[in-house]
Amino acid sequence: MNKFIILLLSVLFISCDSTRLFEEYSSINRKGWHIDSIKTFDYYFLNPNSKMKFYIGLRNNNEFLYSNLYLFSKLTFPDGNYRLDTLNFMLANKNGKWLGNGISEIKYNLFEFNNSIYEQHGNYNIQIGHGMRDSILVGIEDIGIRIEKN
Repeated sequence: MNKFIILLLSVLFISCDSTRLFEEYSSINRKGWHIDSIKTFDYYFLNPNSKMKFYIGLRNNNEFLYSNLYLFSKLTFPDGNYRLDTLNFMLANKNGKWLGNGISEIKYNLFEFNNSIYEQHGNYNIQIGHGMRDSILVGIEDIGIRIEKN
């Protein structure tokens, strides 16, 4: 009985994350991520004038052929204005060893890509596509967005 209580308390403690406002992931087709396949995430933000951190979460496997990944992001604000970014994230070191967490062939990375104060409340839309030379990119398992209070 004591082991059950300790396990339950551990799960509750680990699952509590007071800084996370939003987190959502989208799976990538096993055949590859087509360059025209844009992943879209919507978040409704109620608290204007708050500083937020935006992260991209990414899981890749050993089929990914490159040490880095270029992404294009578009953050659309509630008033319709938007911000475009070209992002470059390193997934492997210069010796080819995968970066990130994971003990199997799948590695997980969390990359900060935006840290700003947002003055508007309402719906924020984030679109992400890859910017690699291959039109179909293999080896990416899923991609997601995490938003935290700063």
